[in-house]
Amino acid sequence: MIFFSISAIKNWPNHWAQISIVVACMFPGLMILASSDACRNNDNSSRYDVMLILILFFLGGVNILLSEARWESLKGMGLFLMSGVWIYSVTRILFRKRFACKVFCWLCAFCFLVLIIWGGIEFYQGGGGLCQRVQLFSENPIPAGSLLILLSVGPVLLLPHVEKCWRLPLTLLLVLGGVVILLIGQRGAILALLCMLVLGGLAKFKRFWIYPVFMVLLLGLGFSYKDKLPNLYYNKLVNWESVFIRLEYYRIAYQVVKEKPVFGIGFNAPIVRFIPPDYEAKYFRSDRGFSFNSVVAGVQTFDNMALCFFAEAGSLFALTYIFLFGCLFKRSFRLVGIGFGARFYIFGIGAIVIGFAVQSLTFDSLRYPHLNWVFHSILGVLANLDVLCDKDPLRQASSPRTGSDILLGASLNN
Repeated sequence: MIFFSISAIKNWPNHWAQISIVVACMFPGLMILASSDACRNNDNSSRYDVMLILILFFLGGVNILLSEARWESLKGMGLFLMSGVWIYSVTRILFRKRFACKVFCWLCAFCFLVLIIWGGIEFYQGGGGLCQRVQLFSENPIPAGSLLILLSVGPVLLLPHVEKCWRLPLTLLLVLGGVVILLIGQRGAILALLCMLVLGGLAKFKRFWIYPVFMVLLLGLGFSYKDKLPNLYYNKLVNWESVFIRLEYYRIAYQVVKEKPVFGIGFNAPIVRFIPPDYEAKYFRSDRGFSFNSVVAGVQTFDNMALCFFAEAGSLFALTYIFLFGCLFKRSFRLVGIGFGARFYIFGIGAIVIGFAVQSLTFDSLRYPHLNWVFHSILGVLANLDVLCDKDPLRQASSPRTGSDILLGASLNN
């Protein structure tokens, strides 16, 4: 999914691209669900997740039927559900086995290494960032940063498990990944990286005053040396017009939600009719010879995943989606008391998810099937965090003590 989905969607003939993505998403899942032990787990959390997943599929179908552009919504919502919510339901079952979790982490680490090497090659071929951007097979530097953020879950989750001889290479791999994110030169990715460093550090160091000081120092150094950046990076990092454009999208999304609050206008449906020719921008300054309408001409999306959910997919779909994964994080945080290992996993995955969410506020990242696939696979790991920790506290706590357990405990006390 990481290496072929973008080429399939953008370069292959339409029908071949659709068939390939459907097979890649659905066939492995059907194999998992057809296995004999796929549905043996009957704990309450699994039943709640299945119920919410079915509701999401139902709401997605309603969104397509009520869309202002049904064919575009069928492609957009169908791709999101197949490569996202469906993959979460599959990995939630698959990662009940600790071996499968480890294989996933090693695969992520391998892809992470390949992309770091390829990013260095792209940077070198571009003359040190003067001519072209680091894109990492994504044909866009923004999802390239998102992909590195997500794949860093591999080295992060492997660190507590591997032998000492592997810890230094994995740590070095994470450092090099951070360097490539800086070379990509996108504000959203750099801000996400800073948030990840702060949240990841909380797993080990709890002196909160260190982190604001660290961020202020970094921002100060960046501001002091901004004039020495190559023009390509300077224009991207210092140009604030894109910030005002994204602020303007919040106003437009509010108008969409106000008109269609429940089911939205349709996922992936165009938003052109909400930007009429006489639209007066509030945040974007139109005093430089061009108007807001000319800047966003032809734009079909909000460039913000949260706005896409609420305005396009509908508030009901968005709230159900948030509730599903909010419950997942709530269950996971109950494992914090197990020890440093569980806390490390929770803060590590939490840092990656929040970093990805921060960048998704500047880009509709989950429209990309490979990002959607990896993100929901990570959530599948989070749903089975007790397996990764070699613990089963949630299920043990929910099972009643039998008479033999009570007699055994009494005999041990005596």
